[in-house]
Amino acid sequence: MPEIRVVVSDELDRYMDTVVQKGMFGSKAELIRAALIRYFETLPLRVPTGYDDTTVFSPDGRIFQVEYALECAARGSITVGLRYRDGVILAKQRTGLEYTLSSPWEDFKIDQHIGAAVSGIASDFILLKDKAIKETEMYRKETGEPIGVEELVKKLALFMQSYTMKKDVRPLGCIIFIGGVDGTGPHLLVLDPSGSYSEVIYKVIGWQGAETEKTLKENYKPDLSLQEALGLVVKAVLKEETRRPEELVAAVIETDTKEIRKITIEEIADAWKTAFKKKEE
Repeated sequence: MPEIRVVVSDELDRYMDTVVQKGMFGSKAELIRAALIRYFETLPLRVPTGYDDTTVFSPDGRIFQVEYALECAARGSITVGLRYRDGVILAKQRTGLEYTLSSPWEDFKIDQHIGAAVSGIASDFILLKDKAIKETEMYRKETGEPIGVEELVKKLALFMQSYTMKKDVRPLGCIIFIGGVDGTGPHLLVLDPSGSYSEVIYKVIGWQGAETEKTLKENYKPDLSLQEALGLVVKAVLKEETRRPEELVAAVIETDTKEIRKITIEEIADAWKTAFKKKEE
């Protein structure tokens, strides 16, 4: 531990002598240390060490590492989940036109009836997705039945929450949308780095997603058909007709089949023409 020398006035030195003699502290060094700790606890500052630790609450009840993880996830590409009349759509904006042949963002499938879309750190999503797939396989092996959508989210929530309680790890930098169809119907749930989750009818996350969310809020209806819902997602994410259909990737889980499938570029192109009122040339 580094040594710190403190110069004090004679009057303060006599006061500290009196406090030590009364047995309140073992030494003046211990008294000064306690006084400094108490002083720093009252400062409305983010101390770069201590309170930034994953497992330490700040004096006002915050865990900064979790907040940093939420901010990280919010800076990813725009991701949308939407529950429509006959299922759930998951969609993600592509960030450029030079696409790789394989991307963790574009493989939505978790199980036959469940999919996931995410905003945040790709490597963290791979970890979460691997965990989700193992949980669905284990559940099916043990019960002979497919896992419920919320049941899977509860297991993932506990997994993510554990990363907020250990000193040797950091919270996972992802906000993940889990969509699927089970025996109780279609479901869309959102899970964040703290381990909190909620069920929603639609949700947007990602950098500068406010306009996307506004478009959904103004135009969403629970009885939308697949074509209408996809058109709304295309318009909300791409925003302008100068943006191309190839800039969006999406998947759907339909109630009649209870199976996830990737939406084809042709379907997205048709929805793009409808959304921006384009006619065949």
